[in-house]
Amino acid sequence: MKYRYADLDNVQIQVCEPPQLDCPQRRLLGTRGEGVFHIGFESGLDTAISRAQALGLDVLMSGRRESRTGFVSP
Repeated sequence: MKYRYADLDNVQIQVCEPPQLDCPQRRLLGTRGEGVFHIGFESGLDTAISRAQALGLDVLMSGRRESRTGFVSP
């Protein structure tokens, strides 16, 4: 995966180029073409995961920093 990103005042914009191998980003690109893969907000991730699971959503991707900030994609 190749990433390029720009940090602005209160937002980070990311552009990714997925490999030819199977991955969620490649599947989206192959079925829907170029576009937005995800939008993230800073929030209490543990609470967000619990709420999503209560709604029957599964976590597909996640990443955490040492500070416990990060992302979760249902």
